[in-house]
Amino acid sequence: MLTPFPKIEEPGPFSPAATPVGRQLCRRYERCVRNYRRGLAACRNRLSRHSIHRLRVAIRRLLACLDLLGEVQRRRPAVRALLQRQSRALGALHDTEVQLQMVRREPRIAADLQPLFRHLQKRRHRQADGARKALKGGKAAQRLREWRPGALRQNSRALERLRRSINLKLRATVRSLAAFSSPAADGAVRHRARIVSREYRYSVEALRPGWRSAETGKLLSILRVCQGLIGRFHDRELLLQRIDRLVAKGRLPALSARPLRRLLRLEMATQLRACVRKIQSV
Repeated sequence: MLTPFPKIEEPGPFSPAATPVGRQLCRRYERCVRNYRRGLAACRNRLSRHSIHRLRVAIRRLLACLDLLGEVQRRRPAVRALLQRQSRALGALHDTEVQLQMVRREPRIAADLQPLFRHLQKRRHRQADGARKALKGGKAAQRLREWRPGALRQNSRALERLRRSINLKLRATVRSLAAFSSPAADGAVRHRARIVSREYRYSVEALRPGWRSAETGKLLSILRVCQGLIGRFHDRELLLQRIDRLVAKGRLPALSARPLRRLLRLEMATQLRACVRKIQSV
């Protein structure tokens, strides 16, 4: 049974000596927007695994910052849907790139997996076109230029709303990681644990150094490790599901897919055990 971490009943997470939260969030927002623009320019220039990863992280951090600013100001810019659409398009392309890499790494069995390889190549081509289309318009960047957080006051009501928002995310993270550790957890439960814990992590990172909990640094370190493990588990799970669908449709011989299936299941079990051990060490 997981215990709450860090202590979620402490009276307030913000240090009086820290930079005023409003000013800190404004600085964070401007930095997130700059990173988003750089990542967008890099992806428009070349859709590589590195540029895709950088832009996806920039979008996630920007969305977390916008949510926090919304808690303070009670208003949010009309740009979230555009950013989420870009993130989904890039995420689909990234998943296929990772699957292609996993197929290529095993030259001994790759020769028997040509139908899978061709399928992934065609899928990557379609998804790259979709990602370029999602990134082509400048509407999201324009709306971010037009929207300014304005002067944010560090008052007790704003701090209380932020504290409540962070604690809700913390509780959701604790619940999702506990569900992840359950033997009955399925792929959807594990994927949700990754998303929920990542949202909490990015939100807390945006508020530091104003966040006061002594346990926060330890928790963020654990979450980074867990998210990496869950991510690798999820990548293999997606590829295994794709192989199963192709075999069921008769587009890939079951005998040819057997060695890769066995390898993926073994690696998934290793990632799962490592992640559960990390969660239970909290």
